[in-house]
Amino acid sequence: MKTKTQEPVRGTALALTFIASLAALGCGSNDTSGKRLTHAVRFETAPEALVPFVTPLGWEVSLEQALMATGPLYLFSGPPAFAGTSRQPSPGPRPWPARFLIKPAFAHPGHEVRGEARGQLLDPFSVDLLAGPTMYPPLAAVTGAVASATFSFSSPTAGPAAPALRGATVAVRGRARRGERQVVFTVAVPLAEIEARAAQALVQGCTFDATQVQDPGTVVVTIRPQAWFNLVDFSDVPDGSPEAPSALVPESTARLGFTLGLVQVGAYHFSFVPPLQPITRP
Repeated sequence: MKTKTQEPVRGTALALTFIASLAALGCGSNDTSGKRLTHAVRFETAPEALVPFVTPLGWEVSLEQALMATGPLYLFSGPPAFAGTSRQPSPGPRPWPARFLIKPAFAHPGHEVRGEARGQLLDPFSVDLLAGPTMYPPLAAVTGAVASATFSFSSPTAGPAAPALRGATVAVRGRARRGERQVVFTVAVPLAEIEARAAQALVQGCTFDATQVQDPGTVVVTIRPQAWFNLVDFSDVPDGSPEAPSALVPESTARLGFTLGLVQVGAYHFSFVPPLQPITRP
């Protein structure tokens, strides 16, 4: 069994990039130089996911539980995925299985030019996405422009949702309706399954509302769990019941769609809230 000190840092190369940026502080007046900062981090859930939402395949999904364990977060000066390109993923459904060929929608190396590293949070944590905003451990950063971010998953070792995850990295329960059909479902995805969709479970090229960061503030990570269901077809999932929900079993079409949805860059959005400015009186 690996101890905590033996566990490798997920995205080690990205962490080293940030360390190099820290080493550059004070070495000159270029854009990589500046001062070190510490930002608060707040996780939020997109309001659209807190009410029933309709997927591109026509299923109305209502979430009753949504837990996840997160890994390191990284901030960069480079643009996010798809910036300045017409290769945007289609928001609508495509014939099965052509939807799985929308490669630009999913995380893999080379999506974006990362540019200079601007910040990182290495601590694993966990969050109940239906429990309201959650404060995370602080994020170490440097001053400068920020325009993109990398999100990652981890095993559930810390944070308020870790016990309820029971070893899974993502656990969701809910209902899906289309026409006269209702499916009561549950799905629990381990880290290894996410790593099979995205190397090291990294979702690179996430949008960070571009800004110049010169002072400590709050990095807000907005999770859009409705994007996880863009490719999920519940047609072959048994109806289930509240007492016995139907599991999206491994190798099933529905589970494949769900795990691909977990690594969509559009499911994770970053922004920055500057500190409150003191009120100046005339």
